[in-house]
Amino acid sequence: MDSIDIDIEQANVDLIRRHFADFVDRKDVTAAERNFAPDLIDHNPPGGTKTIAEGMAFARRIYERFPDMCCELKDVLAQGDKVAVRAVWSGHDAESGQLMEFHGFTLWRFRGDKIVERWATMTDLKPVSRDDPSW
Repeated sequence: MDSIDIDIEQANVDLIRRHFADFVDRKDVTAAERNFAPDLIDHNPPGGTKTIAEGMAFARRIYERFPDMCCELKDVLAQGDKVAVRAVWSGHDAESGQLMEFHGFTLWRFRGDKIVERWATMTDLKPVSRDDPSW
């Protein structure tokens, strides 16, 4: 692998880190418009959404229910035009006050500086328990 490939992989990792920081931690759903290609293929769309705009609306509803939602990136790995992330999302339910979380893996594929494809698997949303080992 030459330095150009490493530079591209690092740029992709940096974009993914910014995307999570903006989209989840700062609740800036417009990050999707900046980072996703218009022809994004989402193999596992959140909430069954079909378009980037629907995904943004879905995220807004999540952030209303979990206003302090944040995402901890546990692992971020890059190879070629793909970046894989293992992450934990957590936040307090606005109605109950209960701290909730879900875990997941997401694989992102890039074309240039845009995300063109996404695969994701997530656990169910559940209350945080001190008895559970760290994910």
